Amino acid sequence: MGNLDWPDADLRDAFLTENLRALGASAITSDLIQEAQSAELCESEPGVDVVSIDGALLGAPADDWGLMRTCRDAGRAPVVIFGLGTGDTVRSVQSAFDGPVVVYEPDARVARAVLERGPTDLGDSELVCSLRDLSQIWSALARDEVGATLIRTPGYRERFPEEHAELERLVSELVHRTGINRNTHQQRARTWIEDLFANIGSLRDEVPLIALRNQLAGVPAFIVGAGPSLAKNAELIREATRKGVVFATNSSGRVLAKHGIEPQIFCCIESVDVSQLVASVPFVDRCIRAFSLSAHPKTFRTGKGPLFPVWEGIPELCEPLERLTGLPGLAVSGSVSTLAFSLAYAFGCSPIVLVGQDLAYTGNRTHAEGTPFDASRVEVGADGQIRIAWCATSRGTRSPGDPPLHAEERLEEVPAWGGRGTVPSGQSFAGPRAWLSGAAHSLRQLAPHVALVNATQGGSRIDGFDERTLADVLAKLDESGPTVDELCRKVRATGRRVSAEALRAWASDERDRARRVRDRARRTRGTAKRALRAIESGTPDNVTRAFERLSADEMELKAAASAAPMVNAWAFAEIEAAMSQESGGIPGEDAHASALSAVRREVALTRAIEGAARQIADRLTELARGPDPAHPEPTTTQGETDPCRL
Repeated sequence: MGNLDWPDADLRDAFLTENLRALGASAITSDLIQEAQSAELCESEPGVDVVSIDGALLGAPADDWGLMRTCRDAGRAPVVIFGLGTGDTVRSVQSAFDGPVVVYEPDARVARAVLERGPTDLGDSELVCSLRDLSQIWSALARDEVGATLIRTPGYRERFPEEHAELERLVSELVHRTGINRNTHQQRARTWIEDLFANIGSLRDEVPLIALRNQLAGVPAFIVGAGPSLAKNAELIREATRKGVVFATNSSGRVLAKHGIEPQIFCCIESVDVSQLVASVPFVDRCIRAFSLSAHPKTFRTGKGPLFPVWEGIPELCEPLERLTGLPGLAVSGSVSTLAFSLAYAFGCSPIVLVGQDLAYTGNRTHAEGTPFDASRVEVGADGQIRIAWCATSRGTRSPGDPPLHAEERLEEVPAWGGRGTVPSGQSFAGPRAWLSGAAHSLRQLAPHVALVNATQGGSRIDGFDERTLADVLAKLDESGPTVDELCRKVRATGRRVSAEALRAWASDERDRARRVRDRARRTRGTAKRALRAIESGTPDNVTRAFERLSADEMELKAAASAAPMVNAWAFAEIEAAMSQESGGIPGEDAHASALSAVRREVALTRAIEGAARQIADRLTELARGPDPAHPEPTTTQGETDPCRL
């Protein structure tokens, strides 16, 4: 076994820098690789390269036939490769699979050895040396595809058993989370757009709250959730209002009101009707209402406090709204607390302090005492399942046809705040916890001046946040909290108001975008029907011409739909049904039958898209006519699948 020759030091550094750029490595992965010592590359036998590390040989040639079969069954879901090795497994996968590929290399020394040897030939694969990086890029990789295929480079499972087990656990969690997101989109996407149409008029002559970007630099922010441990800190939040900006969530509002505390900002993104619960919070008539434009219309209009709308960073919402306002949506992860966190960061606040963010079933509760849902309880079973007995108020938020509240979920014991033991948690909280942790580690790189503190004193640890008591945090702060009036003046002085004319022009433009989708879908369906006739005729030249035309029409439809994301949201459920119902193909079918199946699916798909685009265009026509789209009748909406949105 002989060692391989290396290029000189300057050339190695140049290769490494360029390869990290080509692979799109994050700051965390790049730092890990650049700070590592190189592993040893050698030949295990003539012509067979391997990596030698701590006595183990990694990256022997892969079983190409086995990989081809595995990749064939992967569909369009991501392929995760455990171990870079010499890159042989990655190259084999790339030749057999045209979907997203990510490589997790648990030892940065290996990655450095490979990437500084010469130009990379790893295609479009993404490389991570941190599971945190894998979590951060997963949504872009998965693109709503539920599933993943895990492929192991030879030698890695034996050399890194603990890392392998952790990777399996994380991939399973990410796939589960993607499934939840996909189901959420299927159940709620149309509702979000319906509610947006019902609420959009509130922007007329007003300024979105995100206009306050960078205007509160260095002002402390306190994000108050409704976790079971909130009672420990409720009284101290009164002092927090004098020393910074307090963001209350809709579930935590009644607890603060009970203690006579009024936050500056009250946040709500609920698409179920919680208007009666929100109305029971007295300060809703005085504080800033940061209510989402996709919230239930009755909830959205509850209260008399100044209303500065917000919206989530979901493409179906934020792309059209950015065209109207010039302002971006807010990053969220299934919890209104994550929206409040994004607001605080956008404002320039520091420190950002989490209070009542248990993200766990502390004391076998779902919510803090004093919240509308405080009678809900959980029981941890011996079988590793958490069973939830929802209170009458929780059940009362459901309307006929809404999905039922989940009654149980798998127990996850997670590290407790302060590092003392564990607390029971579940998938309901896994997404927000991972999101907050990922945000924390990103801000360490992007905005190291922003201090992040978890002052919950209960519940789960959130990786990346310092842990301090709220009393300790407050003791070190001056009284610099702005009043509601001061914040309102600053928002209106900083932002650009949305005029009635601008709102009508926006509705007209979005209507025209939807109409283009409608027209392209209709034309593509006609082309698909002609392709069916060509296939049935059996004339090769006719089939070739029909498919060339169909391909061109599909590209035009795709471009039109990309410019009108609200249509995709509206049609999501119908598109899923069409794709499933009309797939038609069976394993082993001949080329003729396969072509027929594909074109029939195209007919069903374009029919669903055309119908959605027509309905969207009709709704936007109403908004474009005016004269007052601010107060339409509220529409019936679907509900949340989980009220644990703290």
